[in-house]
Amino acid sequence: QHLRPLKARKVGDQNNEGITWIKPLNGKLWISTWGNGLLIYDPVSRQFKTIRLKARIVHHFALYTTSAGSFVIAGTELGYALINTVTLDVQEQAMAGEIRHVFVDKSNTVWLATDNGVLYSKPPSAGIFTFQLDSWVNDLHQTTIDKHRLIGRFFRTKSRYFATLIYANGVLEFDKNWQLKRYIPSLSTDQNNTALRDIRCIHETGNNYWATTDGGLIKCSKTLQPLT
Repeated sequence: QHLRPLKARKVGDQNNEGITWIKPLNGKLWISTWGNGLLIYDPVSRQFKTIRLKARIVHHFALYTTSAGSFVIAGTELGYALINTVTLDVQEQAMAGEIRHVFVDKSNTVWLATDNGVLYSKPPSAGIFTFQLDSWVNDLHQTTIDKHRLIGRFFRTKSRYFATLIYANGVLEFDKNWQLKRYIPSLSTDQNNTALRDIRCIHETGNNYWATTDGGLIKCSKTLQPLT
C-alpha cells in the first residue's frame, strides 16, 4: 500500500528546520523543533502555543513524574529545560554541552545523552552526575569512539537497555540494572562496512530485534545477529 499524508500543517516559522520529536500529552501534541524550540499543538482549536525558552533547538524530550507534579524534560543546544505540564512554568539549566536525548527509566532515573558523555540523576537527588561510560569503552575496547560526542539515543526492550553511539561507532548493551553487558561495534563482521556500524534505533518484536542503520532496516536475533 502507498502511504500518503491525510493532512499537513506547517509547524513554526522560517527558522524551523525540522521536527525533532513529537509526543501526545493530555490531549495535545508536544513538538520539539530545530529552530523554534518547543511547541504545543491543540488539535481541537488547531492552535499552537510556544513554550518560551532561551534555546531555539530542542533535540528531544521525555515525561518525568514526581510527587511535585508532572514535568517535561527537554534536551536543548544550551543544556536542559524543565517544564511543568500543567502551569507551563519553565526552568532552564545551562550546561557545557548540548543534550541530544533524554531517557527516563523504570526507576525514574533520568539519563541525558550529551556531547561530553552520559549524565544521570537518580531520584530524589537534585543533582546531575557524570557516568564515565566513554572511558570504560575506550579503556577496555580498541575503538575509535569520539568521547566528546558519544551517545546518540537510548532504547529499551523487555530485558535490555541500548545506547547507540553516533559517528558510526555501534551500540552499547545494558541489563535492566544499567550494568554494561557488551559493546557491539557493528552488525557486520566487516568493520569497513560503515553503514552497519551506524545504528540509529533498536526495536523489539516477539523473538527479534529490528535495527535501523545507514544500510537499511535489519532484522536481528536477540543477540543482535542479523538474520538472513
